[in-house]
Amino acid sequence: GRLQVWSAKDGQMLRDMSKTGVSQVAWFPGGKYVVAVTSGGLTTYCAKTSAVLKDHHPLNIWTFAPSLYGFPRLTFSDDGKFAVWLRVSHDGEYVIQVWNFQRQKIEDEIRG
Repeated sequence: GRLQVWSAKDGQMLRDMSKTGVSQVAWFPGGKYVVAVTSGGLTTYCAKTSAVLKDHHPLNIWTFAPSLYGFPRLTFSDDGKFAVWLRVSHDGEYVIQVWNFQRQKIEDEIRG
């Protein structure tokens, strides 16, 4: 999909962020940031201005699994230090990965 910002009040598009290939968008804890999951990794935006703050390119998140039982595929720890997502590996296995924003790397991976 395409990343756009729309007004909940009147349904008008406020900004087109020119980001395509978006599979999911999530609010960062505290609401200051929005994180988009794309085919190239994670992109963090300022929620107020839509400015790109950081492009994160963790390994092996290219294929995301569909939402299971309505649970989101991307979520954050309460303190915002970690993101957790579900993906499908190249051999079709479901994989849960934990991404450390401060260290810019995958901290843990659970398969099966």
